Amino acid sequence: MNDKLSLINSLKITEYEADGECLYYANVANTPDNVALLKQIGVPDEEILDMTGTDGEAIDISGFAWRYTPAKWYQGDLGFVEFAPEESP
Repeated sequence: MNDKLSLINSLKITEYEADGECLYYANVANTPDNVALLKQIGVPDEEILDMTGTDGEAIDISGFAWRYTPAKWYQGDLGFVEFAPEESP
């Protein structure tokens, strides 16, 4: 597995919504450790701030997975993966 993909999958998803075709959001807690990990995979501060909820408690990382890792799909029990279901190994 790609290092950046492993890093983003090490984050604990606190809430997500998906419909089997689209991941609408995947939230993690807005903590200094989580922000540091996102920066480690290359996410700029401004993007982290843009994806932080209005209450400041959660960060939606779904877009970061697609832009900064080779992820192609999110599956609740596996996290972000490099294949879509029709490409499953």
